Amino acid sequence: MSSKRKEVGNSNCHVIPCDIVWTIVFAIGLYFFWRMGAAYYMSYHEQLQLFLWTGDYFTERIVEPGGLVRYVSEFVVQYYNNFNVGALLLVILFVALQRLSLVILRRNTKGGHHIWSYLLALLFIAIMGDANVMTTALMSFVATMGLIVLLPYDGRWRVIYNCFVATLGYWFVGPMVIGVLIFSLVETLCNGATTRKTIGEIIPFGVIVAMVVTTLYIVPYRLVDLVMGIDYYRLSEGCLMVYSGIVIVVLLPLVALIRWRRVVEMSVAVAMVSCLLVVWPMRYMTEEARRLKCDLLVRTNRWSELVQISAEDRECNDATQLVAYALAQWHNGQRTSEALISYIAKHKDLNNLTYLSIISEAYLSMGMVNASQRYAFELKELIPNHNNSGRFISRLAETALVSGRKELAEKYIYVLSHAPFYKKKAERLRELVEDKELLNRHKTYGPLQGSFPENDVIFH
Repeated sequence: MSSKRKEVGNSNCHVIPCDIVWTIVFAIGLYFFWRMGAAYYMSYHEQLQLFLWTGDYFTERIVEPGGLVRYVSEFVVQYYNNFNVGALLLVILFVALQRLSLVILRRNTKGGHHIWSYLLALLFIAIMGDANVMTTALMSFVATMGLIVLLPYDGRWRVIYNCFVATLGYWFVGPMVIGVLIFSLVETLCNGATTRKTIGEIIPFGVIVAMVVTTLYIVPYRLVDLVMGIDYYRLSEGCLMVYSGIVIVVLLPLVALIRWRRVVEMSVAVAMVSCLLVVWPMRYMTEEARRLKCDLLVRTNRWSELVQISAEDRECNDATQLVAYALAQWHNGQRTSEALISYIAKHKDLNNLTYLSIISEAYLSMGMVNASQRYAFELKELIPNHNNSGRFISRLAETALVSGRKELAEKYIYVLSHAPFYKKKAERLRELVEDKELLNRHKTYGPLQGSFPENDVIFH
């Protein structure tokens, strides 16, 4: 009787598949990496864009190739303001990439160890160690993987689907969808393609070329932008590295076809994953990463932490980090205003966005409103991909407010009021614009009034 009960109990047990367990472990590790180890990355991306919840903003995005994915990714990036939510959203994207990789790996066979599915996610994490690689590139790649999963097996419908990808897919997702066409061709060739099927696979390539050429005459972008992706990389030259994932996607059907022993397959997969696990942290330990971390500490007023880092980093010769350390020392009473001004004058890097961010904070802290305004405006205009900046439009609204230029302050406040994460700040600033006595009593803005422009000096 007892043995029967055991059998019944065992039949009702549901064992979680091994690949699901490893995905959960991967997700937990990723969350702590983004939240604890790379929060400065999220802060940097968030401050160099301003997502507006307006019809005009949506229209501005949707009329460019890849605009829908760009709009969605910018919607996600605004949540980087909250590091917990931002880390969670990034984990969702990378886990989606890993699970889609697994589905693609098993399209033609049940073989292929699940460890292969982590290659693309780890590769993209390493790629995004370059702070100029945009979240749009990741979102576009995840969308491309989704389109590959939906790829029909039937030859006729496959051609129609690929032509759809080459037109609407290109317009909504961006040039990353070329990966769908390449994967489709390789998969067909691996499964023994006839001449007719091969021709059917080549046709969509002609369609996407025609689409790019036509688009060149419709939108005000260069050919390199239409081919490399309008918002895949912050700088104008683009980045071929974001397309390296396509190479691995194309190789996934070959992994399933190779008749190797299980031990050999796992050894190759583990070796590749291990290499990426080594490269991954190295990409987030650069000089630029240290600058971004300093900027985050300045933005969050963690002065004691900055002072402690400066004591440990005595050999630093980077202007951005040195100015951040000096500002922290000023806040802790270890440096006078005159000494800080002199120090900033000796350490300049005016083409660096992070440097401009920090000195704008420094000048406002010292009551030098016009200098803070100048560098905030220059930073906003220097953003390479012509995005706006919520953080520095807020700064411009503050400097206009304390300098008595009500109309200019209201203009900036109006813009901020349409940005979900800056709406509350816009409302607080509007109250100060409308109530002079409230402004006079404000502990930060009240004392700054009157410092612009007569009693303020820009030092060079």
